Amino acid sequence: SISTDRFFELFKAEWKNSLKYAHEKLSEDVSVTKYFVGLHNLDRNQWKVVEFDSSGDIPATCSCAKFETEGLLCKHILFITRKKQLQTIPKHYILHRWILDAKYQVSIGYKIRLFYDLFIIHSGLISKYVYVYFFDFSGKNCGY
Repeated sequence: SISTDRFFELFKAEWKNSLKYAHEKLSEDVSVTKYFVGLHNLDRNQWKVVEFDSSGDIPATCSCAKFETEGLLCKHILFITRKKQLQTIPKHYILHRWILDAKYQVSIGYKIRLFYDLFIIHSGLISKYVYVYFFDFSGKNCGY
C-alpha cells in the first residue's frame, strides 16, 4: 500500500528530526530494551523513554505518545529503529487513514474504522468507558 502525501511529509519531518538525537540505554532484559532519547543540548528532564520489544508485534513505544495520539511514529522511535538498523516499518504503524486507497465515508462505518485504528493503537490502554462512548452502534451518539 502507498501512503498519502500528507503522511509522507509528516513522516519525512520526523525522520529528519530524528537525525539530531542521542540515546542512553536505561535497561535491558530478554526481549525489551529501554532507551532514554533526546537532543544532546536538551535538559535530560525533556528526554523521552523508548521501549523496544524485539519479540512483540508492537516493537516500540515512546513516552511522548505521538503514535498513540496522532497515529504517526515519533522521532524518538525512529531514532531507535535507525540504531537497530530496521529496514521496514511494521504494518501496525501504518494506519488505514494514511493509506492512499483509504475510503473516507461519512457513515458510522468510517467512524468505527477510525476508532478501531485508535483502539488498536492504544492496545487496551483506553478505558472501557471511552470505548463504549465512541462505539455507540445505535448511531445516536458517536462521541463527537
